Amino acid sequence: MSSPSLQQEWGKGWDKIIQGQRELAKAKGFVHRKGPHDQLISKVVPLGLTAVGAVLCVRGIYSMILGISE
Repeated sequence: MSSPSLQQEWGKGWDKIIQGQRELAKAKGFVHRKGPHDQLISKVVPLGLTAVGAVLCVRGIYSMILGISE
């Protein structure tokens, strides 16, 4: 079916994957926030969306008060 060299190449990464899964299984708390950049991303993205939404809401309210773009 597949050549032995292909099987050997596919088999190289399994040890790292299994080791990573074991470490995550031992970890306590939320597993989805264990990466090096996950803490940063889980805070920056929601704050950025909130800031953009607030700016757009304030701009819309300002336009409604002044009657701009009627």
